[in-house]
Amino acid sequence: MASAEPPEWRDTPLHPHLEHDLGYELLELELITSTCGSKEHCIVMPNEKDMIRDATFMVVEPGLVTDLIEMV
Repeated sequence: MASAEPPEWRDTPLHPHLEHDLGYELLELELITSTCGSKEHCIVMPNEKDMIRDATFMVVEPGLVTDLIEMV
């Protein structure tokens, strides 16, 4: 029976290292909370100022922000 996974995923460890196995570069992010009227928003952006360019931030509802280090 053929696997539904692409061949390159079959060799990936069950718990891959984000940088070594998947090629991700981890960044320090800054979280800024803001209120507009009665609605609260969070702005998530890179800590390093030279990394800030057009569209390098997210504006999200506070309930959608999760600290991944605390989840582990």
